[in-house]
Parts: sequence; C-alpha cells; structure tokens
Amino acid sequence: MFAKAGDRVKVDYIALLEGRAVATSMESYARDSGIYREGASYAPLVFSIGSGSVMPGFEMAVIGLQQGEEKMATVHPDGAYGMRRDSFVREYPRELFEHNGISLEKGMILKINTAKGSLRGAVSALDENNILLDLNHEFAGKMLVFRIILREILN
Repeated sequence: MFAKAGDRVKVDYIALLEGRAVATSMESYARDSGIYREGASYAPLVFSIGSGSVMPGFEMAVIGLQQGEEKMATVHPDGAYGMRRDSFVREYPRELFEHNGISLEKGMILKINTAKGSLRGAVSALDENNILLDLNHEFAGKMLVFRIILREILN
C-alpha cells in the first residue's frame, strides 16, 4: 500500500540544512549527531496527509511511499518555512526588554507574547536605544533536505 492524500501516517525524519543535521524525530540520531536538546520530544511524527499540519513540501514527499520505505527529499522554501521577509525584521526599544531584566546580546533568541499569540525572534542588531528583532523563522529562505522513513500507514 502506498501513502496517499487522506492517509494518517507515522514517519521518522532527519532534517538537513547545507548537509548538516538540524532536527530529527529520532533521539538516538540526535545524540549521535550532536543536535540533542534536553526536553525536546523525540518520537515519530504522526499526521494526516493533506491536513496542513506539517509543511506542504514534507507532505508531498511522503505521498507514494510504502511502509518501511525511506526517501531523501529536497524541499524548497515555498514548501517549508517560506522566503525571508524584510518586513519581519522590526525595531523595538531596548527598554521594553531590559525593563523585564533581559540582558540583550546579538544573536540571542527572544519570545514576545502578543494578543495574537507568541512570536520568536533573533536579535540581529542593537544599539544603545533600540534592537532589531528578526522574526523570520531561522530556516526561512533555505532549502531543506529531509531523510524520511515511512514507519506506518495508520488507516
């Protein structure tokens, strides 16, 4: 049986950026490759193909796989985290963060809670009064390669 739109599937994956592993569903691989993060969830990804719960390029790569089959798939930014947008780089006053006891440094990741949810961004520049916060996803504009293993079709 081949995976198709509407199927509920269980997959393991390794995400590669410029040939380097950046994410995985497999704890042993994370530990062996040096990308292990304490508290991260390492388990096969379960989703319904076509539901939009995972990036479109990843979904498309799973279609046509058989249970137990492995595939390498290159996903263009349009099928992953999108292209970088200059409008997602915003200036904020330093005092907004320092008032809350945050010691700012270039490259640090900040989480901002808004009425519409939370935003995550990297401090890309700072001066004595302001910071530039890049709210683009860290993989925006980047070509990703996934090693995908279809573990099970759950229908």
